[in-house]
Amino acid sequence: MPSEDELTKAAKTVAEQVTKIAAAPMGETYAGPVLFEGVAGPQLLAEVLGRNLHISRKLTGANGANTTELEGRRGVRIMPEMFSVTDDPTLPLFGQTEVDDEGVSPKPMTLVEKGMLKDFFRSRTPVRGYNQSNGRALLGGTPSPTNLIVKASETSSISDLRKKMIDLCQQRGLKYAIVVKKLDFPSTRGRR
Repeated sequence: MPSEDELTKAAKTVAEQVTKIAAAPMGETYAGPVLFEGVAGPQLLAEVLGRNLHISRKLTGANGANTTELEGRRGVRIMPEMFSVTDDPTLPLFGQTEVDDEGVSPKPMTLVEKGMLKDFFRSRTPVRGYNQSNGRALLGGTPSPTNLIVKASETSSISDLRKKMIDLCQQRGLKYAIVVKKLDFPSTRGRR
């Protein structure tokens, strides 16, 4: 156990840091190009897309608490045409599974085809408009991805993307752009 002096010193250090943070000026608002590279790209897609590709039964009186941003958008473009997204539980990766939590054998499925939303992750819980599970009841029965694969029919090198970003900044008279290399989402915290 630390001594009382050590605890007092640690508390004062924390207080000083909090005071400095509170007194620091607000950062400026940024409206310009942002490049997600490295692990940040998959992290962003997993958080924004992966979390919204399930469809669940509405709970009575829940006021849409378990709806997703994509619900009701099947057959609608949700991404640029160059993107297609599949989920494949048969690949020998971290999400490989022979059966889901409800005993359903999942098969590879197309979720987004040329930017159009085609399907959702589903469990055995009945949902209006869908008559069966597609074997994605994971993590306690919640419809979830296994191995989410995003493919692009058009690609560019990182150096080309950075050049385009710099050109955009120059066209818009911006002093800088933002490059994000890693995100700190709760679902990826602690993973490298």
